[in-house]
Amino acid sequence: MVRLIYLDASGVLQESTDLASISAWLKQAADRPYWLDLEHPSAAEIDLLRDPLGFHPLAIEDCGATSHHPKLDEYKDHFFLLFHGVVNQPKRQEFQTHQIGFFIAQQFLVSHHRRPSRSCALALDGLRKYPEGLERGIDFLLYRILDQMVDNYLPLMEGFETQLARIEEEVFAHPSAEVLEQIFDLRRSLARLRRIAAQQKEILNLLVRGEVEIIGDKAVVYLRDVYDHLVRLTDLAENYRDLAAGALDIYLSTTSNRLNEVMKVLTMFATVLLPLSLIAGIYGMNFEFIPGLHSPLGFWATITAMAAIAAGMLLGFRRKGWL
Repeated sequence: MVRLIYLDASGVLQESTDLASISAWLKQAADRPYWLDLEHPSAAEIDLLRDPLGFHPLAIEDCGATSHHPKLDEYKDHFFLLFHGVVNQPKRQEFQTHQIGFFIAQQFLVSHHRRPSRSCALALDGLRKYPEGLERGIDFLLYRILDQMVDNYLPLMEGFETQLARIEEEVFAHPSAEVLEQIFDLRRSLARLRRIAAQQKEILNLLVRGEVEIIGDKAVVYLRDVYDHLVRLTDLAENYRDLAAGALDIYLSTTSNRLNEVMKVLTMFATVLLPLSLIAGIYGMNFEFIPGLHSPLGFWATITAMAAIAAGMLLGFRRKGWL
């Protein structure tokens, strides 16, 4: 679906979703700011990026990629920004992102995303309530979308924190292979989150340093706030990754201690059985004359001696603190 949002000559917000009308409007080379949003576009709708907009084929190819790292490229008359937002998955623990491609110039913002975007939807609702927001500039519209995309990461971080707390409890109470798998999944998600957040932080750093001429000084002040959120997000991801590594160490220590306890018990039983097996082996030898062999009390005397030896060894282990 494609949607064109612009202000007419009287300052009234106009929207259009008709492909033919949008194509004709774009060919007029309108001098008023507009926003063209492409959501899961068809091949015909993607052609708008080639003609009449005339964007670079490499940028259009990056838009259509399933997954691409965040980037900021400069072209002759516009910039291309690729940014990652988080997918809303309240009932799933895995971390997924979706990318939005932005073509930015003084007079227009073109956004491309393969799935519905909460950030773009909220920005559109804001323009419908306050149409004059589009007159503030394309850089402010970009700020609204990026700010919402970064803010959507915060519930994800809260979910990671809750998951870490639950894993730490399970590591102490019931360490299992399932808990170990959860730890590895969490570490993998946090590593990916940190990598994406760090890359997007560098992109925001370029925007707030004034290296992109399209971004005005007034918008830079607001984008600094988005940059600060990304710094915090990167730090949280790093801290949570350290906590996940600590949970893994605790899991390994706990399982190792439990294995040591099991091995200690088994070793004590084997040690106790060793002299008893020796006695049983001696009396099991095929000799005609063995002390007590023909005595009515020989069997019970041997059993009593073996029991006394076992009890004595266990008592000695207990006094040494091995039991």
